[in-house]
Amino acid sequence: MKLSKYISLALFTLALATSARGQVDSSINYSYNHREFVKQEYQTLYSFAPSMLGLWDQKDFSYISLNYHHKDGNFRDLQSYKERGATEIVTESILSLDGGWRFYGKFGYINGNSKDVKMNLSYNRNKNLSPYYYIIGAPGDWSFQNYLFEGTASKELKKDRLFAGVNIKYYSFLTFRTVDYRNEQYNLNIEVTPSVTYKINKNNSLTFGALFSREKLEPEIYSKYQQSNAGDDYQVYINTGLGSFIKNAPQTTTTINKEYGVILGYRLDGGVNRVDVSALFSLNNENMENKMTSSISELGKELGKYENINFESNINYRRLLSNNRFVVANLGINYIMGDGSPYNNVSKVYTKNYTVDKFVANSRVDFYNSSSILSNLFVSALFDNQKELDMHYGQQIDFTNLKLGGGFMLNRDFGRVGAFTFSADGWYSTNLDFFHDPVAASQNFITQKILYSKLSFLSADYMETNAKFVFTRALGVNYCVDIALYGGYAQALTINYPDPYKFVSKGDNFKSLGVSVTFNF
Repeated sequence: MKLSKYISLALFTLALATSARGQVDSSINYSYNHREFVKQEYQTLYSFAPSMLGLWDQKDFSYISLNYHHKDGNFRDLQSYKERGATEIVTESILSLDGGWRFYGKFGYINGNSKDVKMNLSYNRNKNLSPYYYIIGAPGDWSFQNYLFEGTASKELKKDRLFAGVNIKYYSFLTFRTVDYRNEQYNLNIEVTPSVTYKINKNNSLTFGALFSREKLEPEIYSKYQQSNAGDDYQVYINTGLGSFIKNAPQTTTTINKEYGVILGYRLDGGVNRVDVSALFSLNNENMENKMTSSISELGKELGKYENINFESNINYRRLLSNNRFVVANLGINYIMGDGSPYNNVSKVYTKNYTVDKFVANSRVDFYNSSSILSNLFVSALFDNQKELDMHYGQQIDFTNLKLGGGFMLNRDFGRVGAFTFSADGWYSTNLDFFHDPVAASQNFITQKILYSKLSFLSADYMETNAKFVFTRALGVNYCVDIALYGGYAQALTINYPDPYKFVSKGDNFKSLGVSVTFNF
């Protein structure tokens, strides 16, 4: 679909949202802090199951936002970009209609460029920690276009008792590598989530749902110069583990990932105190296949598969202290355990070669006070542990990091002039433990050119700070606009891993700067 069709569809959806909102509630809260809280509350408590939208207890909202950001620096994973610039347009809305219907919709489009991506001919890595991706030594620049369409419909089936809903999400990542070897990579994803929510009584409700998704990745790789005697930097590989790889890799493949999941939720609402608990358990199956086979090649149609289980859970507690003050505490947990198995075209079997375990726990406590200039204070902690093993070489990795931080938000309303908001946060990340044993892969080019430098980045202690300044101006009674300037800075403090192939050094930094204009209605 052409970009013009995407934009036309987004604007049509926005027009429907505007007209529908006029029939329900056209009031708007001009507090930037409150609007950000409402958006975050939807993502935290209601987005996991569409039927939960029937319990939505905030005012509906709509906005359309345009922003541009630029990022650059040396404190990075070398397989990621050194410099990136992108323009983004996002529109999002919740609408409550007569008859027990409630809708949520979102459209997003990003267009940008990334520079100096090394040892990576795939750009995007699989979110489920799959080891399969293309590698090339020569660095390259990329252009990309990302699209997101999401729609949720919720219906009250029995008055204040039973709610049903369905969410459909479609997103695509289109990436194009330039210089020497090219890759036109198309990543298309569709996700469907049906669910029901049943209110047992005034204070207790249960949610049950399912998740179905399908992801298709198709790269089209070719050489600009068609070199027959290309050097090592132009050799194409497919990574299959932690040091294991396919040499002379096929340059036309298809990767299909299917996910099936079960969703559970519980809410205890006592008025002053409210607790939400949600959980997702899913199974993923990914298969990478060769689209073009030859009798003279040792590679057949099947190249490899990756299977993993995924568990996500979130606990949210909110306590009202007064009409203007409340506390929110949130704990999120995510655990992924996966196995990778390349296909042996001689023995005609898949052999497990790679395992990965990742555990992440993220906690945050917010204090809100809408009547104070200091409208928000928060503290947060993130614990991250990851283990990888390549059974072919015996190479192992095990690292644990802890990230601590906090922040605040200041608001000041000057009436007709407008309102000003300033927010800032600071973080400190430290490596608690690290183990790496390359065993037989110590001289392997993936270990030397990718892992040593990547691990020095992952185990580094660093500090990070972010700030945002927002000017809000009312446009009549029902509308307002936010103009924001934001930026961030991160710097490496200690490189804990003795990197024999140095890539990240103490003092390296990464910077970001952006500007956005958001129209709220």
